[in-house]
Amino acid sequence: MQPKTYFPHSKKVDSSIENTQILADLFDAILKVSNKYMHDNNVEDDAQKNYLERVFAYELYHRWSNIIYRRKCEYNRQGLDKYPYILSGETGKDMTRFLTEVRHNNGHKFPDLVLHGDLSSHEHQGIVVEIKRKEGLEGENKFYDDISKLCNFVCNANEEYRFQFGVFLLENANFQKVEEEFNKVRRKIKKMCGTRSDRIFLVAYTINDGKGLLEYLDLKSMFE
Repeated sequence: MQPKTYFPHSKKVDSSIENTQILADLFDAILKVSNKYMHDNNVEDDAQKNYLERVFAYELYHRWSNIIYRRKCEYNRQGLDKYPYILSGETGKDMTRFLTEVRHNNGHKFPDLVLHGDLSSHEHQGIVVEIKRKEGLEGENKFYDDISKLCNFVCNANEEYRFQFGVFLLENANFQKVEEEFNKVRRKIKKMCGTRSDRIFLVAYTINDGKGLLEYLDLKSMFE
């Protein structure tokens, strides 16, 4: 299982899916997060782990928002219709009804980041993102729970609620760690996503010698 590498400003993600620009924008945003937002502390306290994940997530939100703003400006200059996406970090109450329906009674757990049309409708469902530090994967079912959540949004939801892509992002770790976690629950995951498994991407991001490395594979390729 050989991961692919995304290089900055590639504009397209190597995938069987034709239009991946919004995914490439996310990958470009990830590569702009510097190592000062990636802490390698081996903390044991769950609250501290969650805090460190949020530090990374907030910076990614900022970087991704900047790219979205430039997209909006491009649309405006070219006289196109309004750029259809906004980015949400913590979804508001207006979003709860749609996300809860997608979850199929699996609880009120929402993605870390959501690229979508707006908070009051289910048009332009773009990307749902789950972010984890490697320390955040400690404990039973942590990886499986995140992949299950992405499958619910991308694969199992009613068609009008489905998102185009789901992304599991492991920060400050190489892709080998993603493979290790995947292999622990391989059989359970295979039953979940069906024909849309090529729309869920497993991503590892780390920085070596000051250079960001983003490796990824879609879930379908993980099974091949």
